[in-house]
Amino acid sequence: YGASLGEKLTLAKLALAATGETQKMSALVDGKIATFSISAISATDGTKRIVTTIQDITQVRKRESTLRTLLLELSHRSKNLLAIVQSLASQSAKYATSKDDFLKAFNGRLHAVSGAQDVIVEANWQGASLYELARRQLASAVADSDVSVSFQGRDLELDPNQSLHLGLALHELAMLAAASGSEKLQTVSLSTEV
Repeated sequence: YGASLGEKLTLAKLALAATGETQKMSALVDGKIATFSISAISATDGTKRIVTTIQDITQVRKRESTLRTLLLELSHRSKNLLAIVQSLASQSAKYATSKDDFLKAFNGRLHAVSGAQDVIVEANWQGASLYELARRQLASAVADSDVSVSFQGRDLELDPNQSLHLGLALHELAMLAAASGSEKLQTVSLSTEV
């Protein structure tokens, strides 16, 4: 393992001999992370022997690093989502004239965020189809009507942040259209043509 690591192992063996306590250390060996456990065992003839166990933990450390990164990302996304929920509550309360109005607006907005999150998760957090996002957001607004929904042009891939915000915007537009009188609304058309 080279002179430097050999010297550390020698010092660990001397510490074991002096204290009787198992010594542990980690080192980078040929690009891999290895742990060394140096312990004493009694042989059948009554003598003590030093045994060094070496374990390659490179994959374990990679998994731990990946898990740590995922947990940090989950924490970040959770905090962002909670900030959005807080904003939705404030926005809903700002224009509500009654508790029922607040609950209807707030629940609708939560449903819109949930629908956008579903599209994002189904796309493995890589992005979401604009048409799929729009289809889901408009579905509840036009469900009990004869309104037709059409899409024209190229379907766009949205990143998760764009999907969430555009999903909320589509929900708000659909609710405004429904509030202004669904009998006036015949067709919803979404075009990505420039």
